[in-house]
Amino acid sequence: MAKIDCSVTVNFLREFKRMCDGHEQCLQCALRDPVRIEGLSCNQYCKIHPDKAVEIIQKWSDEHQVKTRLDDIKERYPNVPLNGLGTPRFDPWMLGYCDKCSDCPHCIGDDYCWHEPLDGGATGKAVE
Repeated sequence: MAKIDCSVTVNFLREFKRMCDGHEQCLQCALRDPVRIEGLSCNQYCKIHPDKAVEIIQKWSDEHQVKTRLDDIKERYPNVPLNGLGTPRFDPWMLGYCDKCSDCPHCIGDDYCWHEPLDGGATGKAVE
């Protein structure tokens, strides 16, 4: 699975949201201890300590990677034929990964849908 680069603002915000959405009442939040020590809200902590917040969210993201459709098919079928962009030569809807996305502007002639997560969340820009 590709790691997400949390130094890219949109990726940081997506991963921050994914982390928060996955933890009821902040009990397992990666920011819980630093926030509690300083008596701040998560948002305040991120504003005051942006570099540290990125580091914490990056570590959490690396430990909780999102499995994409591409990860899934490559795991199930390691010898699947890939095109020059490293994705299968057919669309994900053909295998039931999503509703027929042949009408989707992102999918026609594009490999975007292969990089979508299995659980429907956002993957963001990956780190090479």
